[in-house]
Amino acid sequence: MFDKPDAKILEINSKSGLYPLYCAYSLYRRKLGDVPEDAVTPAALAKLWREVIARSLFVVCKTPMAATITKRTLVGYDEKATVNAQYIKNLVELLKNNPKKFYNKVCGGNAWNNKEFEMKMLKFDAVVGNPPYQEDDGGFASSASPVYQLFVDAATSLQPHCATLITPSRWFVGGKGLDDFRSRLLSDHHLRLLVDFPLLYEPFSNVKIRGGISYFLWDGDYNGPCLVTTMEGGKSAGKSVERYLDEFDILVRRNEAVPILRKVRKQNETTMDAEVSSRKPFGLPT
Repeated sequence: MFDKPDAKILEINSKSGLYPLYCAYSLYRRKLGDVPEDAVTPAALAKLWREVIARSLFVVCKTPMAATITKRTLVGYDEKATVNAQYIKNLVELLKNNPKKFYNKVCGGNAWNNKEFEMKMLKFDAVVGNPPYQEDDGGFASSASPVYQLFVDAATSLQPHCATLITPSRWFVGGKGLDDFRSRLLSDHHLRLLVDFPLLYEPFSNVKIRGGISYFLWDGDYNGPCLVTTMEGGKSAGKSVERYLDEFDILVRRNEAVPILRKVRKQNETTMDAEVSSRKPFGLPT
């Protein structure tokens, strides 16, 4: 992706601008090639940076403040720079109820206030992001519904060359209202890579996410098994394994558990789900 000089990258939930900053710097360094920065005039470097930001980076934000912070992160107070960052009001509701309108807002060139893309429909090479994980659904106590699946569906529906998003790992086996999402994602053989962090506070040391988090690489040009890696303590826990995620109705998290499960299933014995009710275990209401 970074080899393409006119690559277009979309982040669909920027909070501070760090993800697009990393992408912008990668493209910027690629354009510089082997030329050291101190061998180029500051004016030429600034011009190159503005070109990368204006032509390659597109950012969607949930709040006006996030859009302002993202712009400051990318260009500081450079008044000459054009930043493609837009605040979309009620972003989650839009993704839930009118995804076509979201598509028009991000792919329609007129939406970005950038003369270079007026009257054009944009095609993104990559979609990246760390979407919001859940929102209060008005239920009892701290009840909340997941929303990250809406961003995953939006990212892949844009049909970029690739997409990579960070999400909680709870969708592997459960999650409120995630059955259809899990089925779709497990059967999507465009998933090329899945990296799972099952431990609390890893890799985000100040955030407690029960069930851990994971990120995936969705490759529009790929169709095959997914390379699954489990990370613990900053390193791979066991071997990475290529496997089809839809072999079972849930995602078996541990690679070493898959051959064990295959052996058990070959016996064709009655399984516990046929003997024990998940609602009233052993007939005892709790």
